[in-house]
Amino acid sequence: GKYVNDSIKKSELINGIISLNTSNNFEIYNISEFTKDHEYNFHMQTGPIILYNGSKNNISYNLNAGRRILVGNDSKSNWYIIVIYDDGNFGEGPTLPETMTVLEDLSKVSNIDLDTVINLDGGSPVMKSYGIFINN
Repeated sequence: GKYVNDSIKKSELINGIISLNTSNNFEIYNISEFTKDHEYNFHMQTGPIILYNGSKNNISYNLNAGRRILVGNDSKSNWYIIVIYDDGNFGEGPTLPETMTVLEDLSKVSNIDLDTVINLDGGSPVMKSYGIFINN
């Protein structure tokens, strides 16, 4: 892929990158570990990272409740799209810290061993793909 610009913005809230590498495998990176030295077909900065390589991200900010759209993988490299919302109102859901508790409950009832999970709907993610720039 091509970059619109060379700067990668560091942020506590938007602290992750989802990438599709040239082997067509998805990867999630902490922004501090992301390097432009690898070849990617696509990458998007988003966040926050909720769970990274099996470790919880301590989220004590952005305590607003709302629907959460997450993407993540398990220890067997299976990928999941997870949508968490209030059954009575599609726009309502947990705070970011509560999201970790929901994911722990999901793991208990489903036997899915989530390894890395990132929030997709936190702010305006910037998509970069083949030189195309999209920003809501």
